Amino acid sequence: YGYNSCLSNDHANILTFLLSKYKKLLNNTSKVRQLYEDILSKQGVTFIKTQNGTISNNHKFVIKTHERDKLKEYLSTKGIETQIHYITPMSKMKMFYTDQQMPNAERFSADVLSLPIHPYLEEKEVEFICKCIGDFYGL
Repeated sequence: YGYNSCLSNDHANILTFLLSKYKKLLNNTSKVRQLYEDILSKQGVTFIKTQNGTISNNHKFVIKTHERDKLKEYLSTKGIETQIHYITPMSKMKMFYTDQQMPNAERFSADVLSLPIHPYLEEKEVEFICKCIGDFYGL
């Protein structure tokens, strides 16, 4: 199946503008990721790392915690929106269901939480998020 669709002039202008800024936006988001990594690694927080030799678009910054739901709720009370992107492992989805046990995938889906990340996130905002995470863990 295909679509016969057309991009409006307004959307085309926005896309053209964003593409002209893509490298700068990518660089800004990489700086946000690096700041998260620098601060959270000192706090002992585990996060998903980009593999060596690869470049990430940093569309998510994912941490791992056994207290995901409690941390999510705590951060919400501080005005910090987080997301759970991997609620159900693929092996448990109806479309891909298998009886085979996949403990790593199941543990991963129960422990991951995505923190805010975008190119306009300011250093003080990242520091506040990390401080709240540290406060949650009593650091």
